[in-house]
Amino acid sequence: AQNSKIDQGTRIQVIQSAYELWQQALAARTIAEKTYNRMEALYKQDVVSAQKRDEAQAAFTAAKAAESAAKSQYQMAKEGAQKQDKVSANALANAAKGSVMEVEALLQDQYLTAPCDGEIDVIYPNESELVAMGAPIMSLLKTEDKYVTFNVRETELSKMPAGKEIELNVPALDKNIRATVYYIRDLGSYATWRATKATGDWDSRTFQVKARPVEQQPDLRPGMTVLFNE
Repeated sequence: AQNSKIDQGTRIQVIQSAYELWQQALAARTIAEKTYNRMEALYKQDVVSAQKRDEAQAAFTAAKAAESAAKSQYQMAKEGAQKQDKVSANALANAAKGSVMEVEALLQDQYLTAPCDGEIDVIYPNESELVAMGAPIMSLLKTEDKYVTFNVRETELSKMPAGKEIELNVPALDKNIRATVYYIRDLGSYATWRATKATGDWDSRTFQVKARPVEQQPDLRPGMTVLFNE
């Protein structure tokens, strides 16, 4: 709107409007400068990250540029130099667009987007707590990716070969479900069953076996006991 008025020539309304815009930009610069000074002090105390300090500094720099452009606009409006007024008004409009884009970018940083669909399990920080960059905010359960885990002696592995569909019982749900074995891995020597006899017996290793339900089980929750039906 200011740019349109300048195109029509310098009038008293234009001069007054340019002065008010200058005062507004001057106030915005003052606020941005105070914010930057606070952020700089907090950064030196390791309270805020360098990113936040840099954002405040960028906002202060943009505010100074906007205030300078607004002041030039006011001076040229008083002088009646219409060509220069048009250039200044256009620059001021562009500076305002840049400020809006900067604020929108800052607002986007206030939101966290989950990497996948799921259910919030635990929220770690409480309201008003200061959270450091990189610190975990919450745990997310991938409700569509469910599986059951068994620790099986190698002598029993033949009952759970990879790719086999097995029958399981979930006591908490009082139902049987079908699942497919997709993962078998040795747990290491710490989980080995040691032989009790010096001869005629041998150590038996323990394997971790994972099976994924054939059909979706909405009621199956982490921590539930699942029994293998031989």
